[in-house]
Amino acid sequence: MSGRTRVCGWAVAALLAGAGAAQAQEVAAGTVLLPAAGDKGAVALFTVRNAGMYVAYLMGATSDVAGTVEFHDATKGPEAQKYIAIEPDDVKAMDPKGLYVYLADLKRPLRAGETITIVFTNEGEIPITATAVVK
Repeated sequence: MSGRTRVCGWAVAALLAGAGAAQAQEVAAGTVLLPAAGDKGAVALFTVRNAGMYVAYLMGATSDVAGTVEFHDATKGPEAQKYIAIEPDDVKAMDPKGLYVYLADLKRPLRAGETITIVFTNEGEIPITATAVVK
């Protein structure tokens, strides 16, 4: 096998691996904790699953109800995290005392019972849409 063929083969394998990882990520419907009156942020909790063979990453998120959506891990301090890593064949259930999503700069007050949409993006920039009920 020539060097050029070997390099092309690796590129195809990497693309297929990335595509497989992207397809294997799931974000289950979640819950948004109703913020106190006047609060400009809210905690959202989801269950994230990686059914793939490789570590998967959620790199960001957006929502029409928040100016910014941040990833936080209370065990690592108050700073926002750059991503959420999910090990192969693993499930992460978010918790306010651990890993959670923070809806910052709310654009309007949230109402108990309403459903909001959050669009996560993975390392392949593929959108993963999830909903959450405000409780």
